[in-house]
Amino acid sequence: DLDTIEAAIQLYENPELGWIVSLMLQTGARRSEVCLLSWEDINEDAGQIRFFDTKNGKERIIYMSAETRKIIENIKQLGKKYEDNRLFGYSVL
Repeated sequence: DLDTIEAAIQLYENPELGWIVSLMLQTGARRSEVCLLSWEDINEDAGQIRFFDTKNGKERIIYMSAETRKIIENIKQLGKKYEDNRLFGYSVL
């Protein structure tokens, strides 16, 4: 169940990988969609995440849950900077 998965994610040493999985679970996004997110795709005021690089090529906007907002805040607090202003430095290959 989702609680078991979330508990296992919390035990992982690398918080970024856990946040990627959590965002996938919270938003229904694919790994590539989450890994390619940039800060320009996040609209905290409107509570939205915009996915451009989708499988079908169509832009998709989702509304952030309270848990998703917490994940975004944790990523910001980590303060890492990646190329193209992305949230994560992981490849999707």
